[in-house]
Amino acid sequence: MKMEGETTTLRRNLTEWRFSQYPKYILLPIDENNDQVRGNIKNVVFSEIWRTSVRDVVFLEVSLVRKLAIIYLTVSDEAIVRDMYYNGCPRREKAASLLRISPMWFRFGSLEILANNGEIAVLNQLADFIIKVIDLNPRTEEDRSVGFTHGLLNTDNMSILGLTLDYGPFGFVDSYDGGFVANCSDGEGRYALSKQPDVVVWNIGQLANALKPLLTTPQQVHMSHILKTLDTYCKNKILETFLMKIGLKEERWGDEQLVEKLLDMMQQTGADFTCTFRQLAERLSSHSSWGCWLDQYRERLDKEADERRRRMLCVNPVYVPRNWMLHEAIADAENDDFTKVRFLMEVLRNPYQVQSEAERLGFSSQPPQWAYALKISCST
Repeated sequence: MKMEGETTTLRRNLTEWRFSQYPKYILLPIDENNDQVRGNIKNVVFSEIWRTSVRDVVFLEVSLVRKLAIIYLTVSDEAIVRDMYYNGCPRREKAASLLRISPMWFRFGSLEILANNGEIAVLNQLADFIIKVIDLNPRTEEDRSVGFTHGLLNTDNMSILGLTLDYGPFGFVDSYDGGFVANCSDGEGRYALSKQPDVVVWNIGQLANALKPLLTTPQQVHMSHILKTLDTYCKNKILETFLMKIGLKEERWGDEQLVEKLLDMMQQTGADFTCTFRQLAERLSSHSSWGCWLDQYRERLDKEADERRRRMLCVNPVYVPRNWMLHEAIADAENDDFTKVRFLMEVLRNPYQVQSEAERLGFSSQPPQWAYALKISCST
């Protein structure tokens, strides 16, 4: 969107935006330089609900997308109707619009739609442009390492930058469960935590299909060989990140089984994912199964240098945006109290650092019992 009199920069003063019809009151509750910015703008279509936008913004504080984007959140005084759980019980909710500015927002789907429509010349142009200006670097294994689960990981929510997009129906797993599903409308568990790597590989396969019209037969054969290596590549990257989480720098024989056994025991005993990796020594004494694993782990640690603890603290966050934290912050914000939203964002800017107020509020503890009943839907 370009503003009147502006060519290269984006103005914060929304009173200078030019629209044409009935003015709607808006509120920018999350702003780096001002406590609150209020203004009148006209003819704005608010297509998203407030709670989804807040979840998006909070996750962007801790994700790699935040490093590549500028975030603007606009909240309307009007409401839109949404059926949160798709059960025939719609309600009116505060509306919002989220603006993200990034070097590029092309998605896998941007190429797919051109290929499906037979627009090969445009597809060729777009592919050439992406190759010239973007450093392609897949990064989704970093999300997996902190228990993040994307609730709608389709090809339209995967960026060419190697990032995921659209964080309304996401979740950070509490008690570890490979079958954890973040989106309550995903009844079949297609996007379950343990299936996310497989879905990413499948999505890349769809991207490859979209690019086939641009490739010669030998190039297509080469691409097919590359696709066959993706499963192994993803497994190796995920193993690498989990070894870092338990303080192991170099992979050795038996490490994969060590990680698998740890995750299996966490699931069997209901261990909290974030707490377990952050405070490994404290949390593992309440079940007999941990004894054998700890013996193997101690033996493996003897082969590592002394900087193990430092490495672990750098990759295992104290805080993640758990659903119960977001639920409380959004509930207050619906009554125009954005204190908890701001505080949560402040905490998550330094998720690896222990913060006294966050500790007092229980942010590094296991969730309250009521939190396990929370359900998150897309409903955007």
